[in-house]
Amino acid sequence: MMRNSSPAVMSAIQGLKLHRPTLDPLRKRLKKKREQLARLTAEIEEIESELEQYAYPVHTLPKEIISFIFQHYVPTAPRRASLLHRWSPIMLGHICRAWREIALETPRLWSSFSLVITPKSKMHRILKIARLFLERSAPAPLSFALICESRSRTEDVESMLKLLVSHISRWRDVSLCLHPLPQLSFIQGAMPLLRSVTVVSHKSGGTLVRLLDRPSWSPTESFKLSPLLTRVRLSFEIDSYSESIPWNQLTVVQLEGISFNTLVGILRESDAMVHCRVTIAPAEITHQDELNFKRLPMIHLPYLQTLLLLSWFHLRHDPLRLPPSAHDSRGRITCLKLRLPALRILELSENMLGSNPVNALAALIARSGCALDELCIRDGGRSLMEPYEDAFPGIGKIRFGRLDEDERVRGVFGDRYQEWEDEAAAEVYWDGD
Repeated sequence: MMRNSSPAVMSAIQGLKLHRPTLDPLRKRLKKKREQLARLTAEIEEIESELEQYAYPVHTLPKEIISFIFQHYVPTAPRRASLLHRWSPIMLGHICRAWREIALETPRLWSSFSLVITPKSKMHRILKIARLFLERSAPAPLSFALICESRSRTEDVESMLKLLVSHISRWRDVSLCLHPLPQLSFIQGAMPLLRSVTVVSHKSGGTLVRLLDRPSWSPTESFKLSPLLTRVRLSFEIDSYSESIPWNQLTVVQLEGISFNTLVGILRESDAMVHCRVTIAPAEITHQDELNFKRLPMIHLPYLQTLLLLSWFHLRHDPLRLPPSAHDSRGRITCLKLRLPALRILELSENMLGSNPVNALAALIARSGCALDELCIRDGGRSLMEPYEDAFPGIGKIRFGRLDEDERVRGVFGDRYQEWEDEAAAEVYWDGD
C-alpha cells in the first residue's frame, strides 16, 4: 500500500513525524514528582513514628502518684461525692483505659459517697451502684451520707441501711438525714473505726426540724464499741437512746432541740468535751426542777473551750410548739454549779442567766477561773452592752447576736449544712417540702 502511495501523501506523513511533540519532558516531570512524593511519604512516616513514641507528661507519672491525685479529686467529709454526678470517681474512668484501671485499683477513691433516696428513686439501680462502691472501696474506711427525702418509702430506706450496716466495721464518718425515721434498732455490731456520727431527722428550707415521733432505736452497745468516736451531732429526741452514746469520750457535741433536763444529764457525763453546741427545746422548768438542779454536785468540764447554748428556732409548720408558760423557761444556767476552767468562747441567751445576767455570768467566770476570749449574748436587745463591757474588761470581744457564721466556730463545728451540699442532694432534697 505504501508503494502505491502518492508522493504527496508520503510528504504529509514525514511532516507529521517532524512536528510530533516529544514526551521526554513529561516523563522527567513525572519522575520528579514521584521523587518528591517519596520524600514526603518518608517524612510523614517519620512524624507518625515520633507521635507514636510520644507520651503525655501525665502518662509518665507512676501509678501511685496518679492514684494520689485522684484521691484529691473527690471531696472529703463532711462533703462527699454523689454516686454518678459531679466529683464521682466514675467520671475518672471515662477519660481513658489507663485511668480507669488506676481508679478501680484505688479503694479510698470509692470510700466516700453520698446516697439520695426520694419517693421516685429507682432503688434497684441505687442499690446496685451502692454495692459497687462498697465492693471497690474494700478494705478502706467508709465515709458516707444517706439523705432521704420526706415521703420516701420506709422499705427503701431500710434496705439501704441494711446494706450499709453489712459493712459496719468499716464505718468512719457517717451522716444520716432520715425522714421519717425508720427502724434503727438493726444498727448492730462493733464500729472500731467510727470517728463521727450525725443523725438528723428532717430539713425544711435548710432549717432543721425536730419531729415529735421518737425513733425506734432500742439501746445498743454499738456506739460504746467505738473507741475512736469523738464527734456526735443529733437532732431529735435523744432520751430513747442516750444510754447508748459514750458521752464520756466525746470531744465535739452538737445537739438540736433537746430538753434542758437532758442537757444536764449529758454534761454530767461529758468529761472530755471540748466544744459543745446545743439548741434547747421549749419545755417548762418547774420550781422543783430548779431545786433538783441546785442539789446536784459540781459539774466540772476541764477541757471545754466552746459552749453555745441556743434557743430552738421554730417554723410555722414545726410540730414542736411552745407550752404557754415555757417562753421564758428554757432552763437557767444559774441553776447549775458549773466549773469551766478552759472556756474561751461562750454564747447563750440572756434569759438563761436569770434576772441579773451580769452578776450570774461574773459568778460563773469567777468559779471557773477561765479567761474568755469572746462572749456573745443572744436576745440582748432588752439590755445594753455597756454593763457587760464594764463588768468584763478582760474579754477581748463582747457582742450581741450570733456566732454561727464566725469562722472560728464554723472551723470547730463545720457548716451545719455542708454535709448535705452534694449536688444530687441539693437538687432533690431542698425542694422536698
